[in-house]
Amino acid sequence: MTSPDPAPPVRRRAPRNTLNRELILDSALRLLDGRGAAAFTMRALAKELNVGAMALYTYFRGKDELYAAARERLLSAYRPPRAEGSPSEQLRAVCLSVHRLFTEHPSMIELLVGCGRGCDALSIGVEPMNELLARCGLDRQEAERARRALMQYTLGVALWVTRARERQPGTGEAERAGGGSTAFEYGLDALLAGLLGHCVPRPGEE
Repeated sequence: MTSPDPAPPVRRRAPRNTLNRELILDSALRLLDGRGAAAFTMRALAKELNVGAMALYTYFRGKDELYAAARERLLSAYRPPRAEGSPSEQLRAVCLSVHRLFTEHPSMIELLVGCGRGCDALSIGVEPMNELLARCGLDRQEAERARRALMQYTLGVALWVTRARERQPGTGEAERAGGGSTAFEYGLDALLAGLLGHCVPRPGEE
């Protein structure tokens, strides 16, 4: 005799009055990181929270407002690494921390692309990077070009890794495709050497 299929687990509705903006954002970021922005819907979010879809609109007027809050949450959570070592070593640490942020939260690139001036992905770490590049002897225009080059490389590798994970999750393809952290650091070091090798540090800078 064939045993009946096990019943699917019962999804319990969230207790009354427990829904709030922070809980919604936590679940939204989890879904965005897991499925990507293209597959994200308010209905899927409501299902994840075990609430009716209309309940979400009490807290957010729509997906755009939710995305804006998610961007603000991620950007405000970023903290540059502690200043240690020479300016070039500190620049390296900033790039590594940004790369880690984007690979840990792959939805962040999609949330930041095209969201308007001042919140785009390349704006992360702009102030500490500009200051460090100036300390390396670059003028304002050179510093801006160097910062954008460093961020484009950092974000490009993070996006490559993210796309590889989406194609074949859990297979290690992302690390093979991107060469892992060692390859990223090798390229970063080569880029820093090329950008800063000709620069003369300010007096007193190493």
